[in-house]
Amino acid sequence: MLRRGAGRVNLAAGVYPAVAMGREAEGHVRAAIEAKGRITFAEFMSLALYAPGGYYTGGEADRIGAAGDFFTSPHAHPAFGALIALQLEQMWRLLGSPERFDVVEAA
Repeated sequence: MLRRGAGRVNLAAGVYPAVAMGREAEGHVRAAIEAKGRITFAEFMSLALYAPGGYYTGGEADRIGAAGDFFTSPHAHPAFGALIALQLEQMWRLLGSPERFDVVEAA
């Protein structure tokens, strides 16, 4: 997971400052591999990110937003939600204002 502005990543030298996980989380990954022999990528990411000492438990206060890992439209301005609501209302009306109108947010 590369963070914007996290610096250069030198793959040849084996130095990955932007993707380093804490030693404690690394220990959880190693323990899982020793116990199971293999772990899935999903298991690895879960441990690296959310296990004690993982990326998102490492103590940096705000990893989401303009200064964090990712920046999405809702972080840009509160008007984003209002614009989505207006667009959904327009779609609802174009469909003849059905009694049932489901909105599913996929992410």
